Amino acid sequence: MRSIFEEPNPRVTDIFERWEQGYQVSRVLQVGVEVGVFPALSGSPASAGDLAQRLGLDPEGARKLCAALTAMGLLEHDGHAYRNTELAEAHLVPGRPLYRGDGIEHGGDLYFRWSGLGNLVREGRWGDTPAHPAPGDAGATRRFILAMHNYSVAGRAQAVALAADLDGARRLLDLGGGPGTYSIALCQRFPGLEATVRDLAHTHPYAREVIESYGMQDRVRLEAGSWDDEDWGRDYDAVLMSNVLHGRSELNQAKVRRAHAALRAGGQFLVHDFVVNPDGRGPLSAALFDFNVAAYRFDDLVADLRAAGFTDVRGVPLTDSPQTLVVCRKPGT
Repeated sequence: MRSIFEEPNPRVTDIFERWEQGYQVSRVLQVGVEVGVFPALSGSPASAGDLAQRLGLDPEGARKLCAALTAMGLLEHDGHAYRNTELAEAHLVPGRPLYRGDGIEHGGDLYFRWSGLGNLVREGRWGDTPAHPAPGDAGATRRFILAMHNYSVAGRAQAVALAADLDGARRLLDLGGGPGTYSIALCQRFPGLEATVRDLAHTHPYAREVIESYGMQDRVRLEAGSWDDEDWGRDYDAVLMSNVLHGRSELNQAKVRRAHAALRAGGQFLVHDFVVNPDGRGPLSAALFDFNVAAYRFDDLVADLRAAGFTDVRGVPLTDSPQTLVVCRKPGT
C-alpha cells in the first residue's frame, strides 16, 4: 500500500510552485505600477481605502493589491497605513535614477503576447500582440524605449562599457541604440569617444530625454535611420549593436555586412545580445528570448561574423548581465 506521507518532497514542490505561480507575482507587480501605487505612496502613506480613493480603484481590489505587494516586500504597513519600502522607493517611483517602471509596464504589454505561447508551439505563430510597438503608438513607443533604458542602466550598459576596449577610439556608431544608454556608458568610460545613435526618428524624443538627463548631448547625438538602409556612414572606429541581431536571418546577415562597411580598417564590431549556447540548450534568459523574438546560437553568430570578413572573433565575459558580448575586428590598420 502506498503511503501518502512518503511522497512529498518540499524542495521539488517549492520549485514547481514558483514556476507555476510566477506569472501571478509578475501581474501583481505590473498592475501595481500601472495603477500608480508607488508614486501615490511616496512620502504620503495611506490606508488601502484612502489609496483606492486617490487612484480610483475598487476598495476591495486595492486592499488585496496592497496585501500582495506587502508580502512581496514592496510595501510595509504600520497598522494604520501603507508606505513604500526602500526597494520600492528607489526603483518604482518615477524620476528615480534606477526607476524600473517602464520596463515593468513593457513586461505587462508582453504578458498578453505570451498568453499566445501555446499558439506559437502548436501552429508556429503568435497571436495578434506584436513584440514591438507600432510607430504610430506614441505611448507604447515611449514605454518601450524607456523600458530599454530601465533594463540597460540597471547593470547591462555598465557591464558592456567595462568589458569593452575602446581606448583611442573617436567615433562610435550605436545602431538601433534606442535610448542611447550604451553610448552614454561608453562615452563616460572613454573620454575621447563620441557616439552616433542611429534609430527611427519617432524614438528620438524619448532618447533625448535620457541623453540630456546625463548631460551627454554634446557627445551622444541622434541620427534618423533604419538598419534596412544600405549606407550607415563610413570610417567609424567602432560599431555597437546591442539587442539588434535577434537570431540568424538574411536581414541580420545583411546588418553584419553593413557594420563591416561602416568601419574603418582595424575598427571594432561589438555585438551584445541574448545568445544561445552552441548546444542550443540555454542559458534560460536566451532560451526565453528566443520565443519572444529570436536569438542567435553562438556558433552561428561567429560563422556569420567571419563570413562578413571579420577576424579575431571572441566572446567577452560580462558581469551583471544576462546577455553575451562578442567582439571582432575589421582587418587592416
